[in-house]
Amino acid sequence: MTPLDAAFLQAEDAEPTASLAISSTAVFAGPPPSFAEFRDHLAGRLPCIPRYRQRAVPVPLDLGPPVWADDPDFDLDRHLVRVALPAPGGDAELAALVGRVMGTRLDRDRPLWRYWFVEGLADRRWALLSTVHHSMVDGVSGTDLYRVVLDREPTQASMAPDDWRPAPWPSAPALTVAALRDLAMLPVTGAQAAVEALRDPRRLVAAGRGCSRCSRACHPHRARRCRGRCPGHGT
Repeated sequence: MTPLDAAFLQAEDAEPTASLAISSTAVFAGPPPSFAEFRDHLAGRLPCIPRYRQRAVPVPLDLGPPVWADDPDFDLDRHLVRVALPAPGGDAELAALVGRVMGTRLDRDRPLWRYWFVEGLADRRWALLSTVHHSMVDGVSGTDLYRVVLDREPTQASMAPDDWRPAPWPSAPALTVAALRDLAMLPVTGAQAAVEALRDPRRLVAAGRGCSRCSRACHPHRARRCRGRCPGHGT
């Protein structure tokens, strides 16, 4: 996790009533799929979004930013909620639901995201409400995740079999050693960056502009372990 991403967790810790989750809502023309169909569809997308099965693990003594680790107890059903809006199912009712969802913190003992499958909208519509922590994505990349979760065409895209197995959970000694190693390397990496900047200042400026446009969610849903085709990406 980058220091910037970790800062969102720290800011949330500093204010007990705050939630630094990002929400996006998509409204669709009906009829909606069944909740079981939506669950199975999302399960087929998980290989393309590795971060969805990872938790933020604090480093002992705060020697470094938290690290992302595979959740050995990951359960997709804990991240899906089915809800029906009260009549008349208009924008006001949907906005009230979004307000309630955004006022609730995501559970740090689980991967930091959730989907709400919303039925009961007027005119046979339905909605998908996504919440994901700011430490995982920014606003642009959070919306961009819909390109991975959803299909462009009515027919579902074929996906590779999911052979995911959680990597071993990092131990406290291993996290401590890794953090101390990173701290020891800071002077070296800082000096190297300074030398590169002096050699070519224009490249440094260009890199900074590129980083500002780059979505942090490119890392969560990059298909490193997905051998099939991921929607919104080449492979």
